[in-house]
Amino acid sequence: MRGDRPVIRDLPLSKLDISALLASLSLVLAMAVGLSMSFSKLPARVPMHYGWNGLPDSWAGRSSLAVLLVIALPVNLLLLGVQRIPESYNFPVEVTPENARDLYTVTRRMVILLQLAINLVFASILLMTVLVARGVLSGIPPWWLLLVLGMILGVIVWGTLAARRVHHAHRRVLRP
Repeated sequence: MRGDRPVIRDLPLSKLDISALLASLSLVLAMAVGLSMSFSKLPARVPMHYGWNGLPDSWAGRSSLAVLLVIALPVNLLLLGVQRIPESYNFPVEVTPENARDLYTVTRRMVILLQLAINLVFASILLMTVLVARGVLSGIPPWWLLLVLGMILGVIVWGTLAARRVHHAHRRVLRP
């Protein structure tokens, strides 16, 4: 046990978990391949930052686009590592030996889905920045930020509610 929580190392990955992980890591690979393939076709200066109106308000050399990959790689490594130690998560409910396996499974899925959401954000930022730099778009569409916030918040709310459902299901079993 870590602290007063059980340590469980044999949590299987569901088909959804595996699919989300593969999609997530594929996005990072696609970012790297896409950037390397389009790099020579990009103008010397590309948008580096966008204002609240979605229009670029700062420009930098095209090599600055690699920053997204430099950030994405350690974030993914960190999230892959965190998935292996669910007993260290901050839970919205009490973790008991009876509910630990189910809680760890559902909250690990939340981390996997957050990783996918984060990689979708990185990939879409890179894609839209390339499109703005090439003159296809004038900026990031205004609905994009709402979509991103909704996606990430949706995963967190889902994970929190799922953890509460697990907790309440185990309490009903223990209390006839």
